[in-house]
Amino acid sequence: DGGSQPGGAKKSRKKKVAPSDACVEVVGCHTRVDVHWQDGKRTADAEAVTLAPAKHVDGYYEFWPQDFVVRKGAAEGEAQQVGVVVSVDHDERIAVVSWRLNDAEAARAMLYANAADAADGEGAAAQAEQRREVVPVYDIAPHPDFNFKVGDVVLRLPSIP
Repeated sequence: DGGSQPGGAKKSRKKKVAPSDACVEVVGCHTRVDVHWQDGKRTADAEAVTLAPAKHVDGYYEFWPQDFVVRKGAAEGEAQQVGVVVSVDHDERIAVVSWRLNDAEAARAMLYANAADAADGEGAAAQAEQRREVVPVYDIAPHPDFNFKVGDVVLRLPSIP
């Protein structure tokens, strides 16, 4: 009586099913996405089947929120003005760009923010808001060093000692 347990009960052994032995059929798949539109608006939890990729974009003059850009027309040797795209109106071909303060402007903004009695100081927040500008997309270019987009594959290289 090799298979009996104390008390007379038999131990039942279930055969383990290997993953390759199980037969299943996928009957449906649903994908939902969050979309950040070109004009800066967001749509949460949209059905993926209701969307299609835009294949008709203008390439070089197509910008998206959070793209780094530079202003065209900087003189040779002059530092390029760097900005970040806030939103784009594709039909009107205009973009709202938040321009980065250069070192002198940043120091002045900090001075005004800290000196309440400065006659013409409006504070750092007001000065930063003044740096937001509506520009034609033809007057800006992708930043030469930061030209990757959402969805691009990037590699983090190890630092060289």
